[in-house]
Amino acid sequence: MATFAQLMDRIKDEMDLHDSNSNPAQTLFVSDKDLRVYLNAAVRDAEKEIHNLFEDYFLSITDLTMTLDSKIVTFPSNIYANKIRKLFYFPTDKNNRYEIKRIIDKTLLMDIEDNDDYMYQIVNDSTNGNHIELNPASRETSTLLKCLYIRNAKTIATDGTEDSEMLDIPECEDFIIAHVKAAVYENDGDPRMQKAEQKTEKERGQMIKSLNRSVPDEDTLIKQDLSFYDDFSGYNDIIIG
Repeated sequence: MATFAQLMDRIKDEMDLHDSNSNPAQTLFVSDKDLRVYLNAAVRDAEKEIHNLFEDYFLSITDLTMTLDSKIVTFPSNIYANKIRKLFYFPTDKNNRYEIKRIIDKTLLMDIEDNDDYMYQIVNDSTNGNHIELNPASRETSTLLKCLYIRNAKTIATDGTEDSEMLDIPECEDFIIAHVKAAVYENDGDPRMQKAEQKTEKERGQMIKSLNRSVPDEDTLIKQDLSFYDDFSGYNDIIIG
């Protein structure tokens, strides 16, 4: 996999780009900051295609923090569109582990007792913003919540502090390069923009084909290690609404 710095070097080499401050004789001018902006836009475009095809490409797991007497749990910082696949209460004692169900029927909130198993809903209020709300309120301060969620593709800061980060969608590299080239030409009003846009769409098609080949089907699925879920096999979904 390539780093964002390597992607920038490749773009500069292929387009003979230089920062206008260092070589004003060049016919195309683009700063490193602008390249990062274009790279991030290209990554977001590729990300949309991936989510349309197989959003579990971005499936991730992380621990979330519970705070004593608080209902508020902060989303993972890189979550995509609040997409939570599963939320578990996961203490050391296996007998006390369970899946935290999402509340759909809000009338259930009236019947929840302080010692009930946790349930959750997604709330976006003016005081705390977008967050997970536990019901009942947390009975402890801990990181005993395990969250399976869909994350964003990696983008970088425009100040250069994250150029060493890896592009985490390697199947999309050629599309991203073509996307950035077209953006550079468009910004400069260069007549080569039309061909660059055609190249971008060609690379989009190739990227989609490549991603389609990586989508698992019934014949290619390898049996998963389900030991993580063994302790939840006895719990059925709560029918809520």
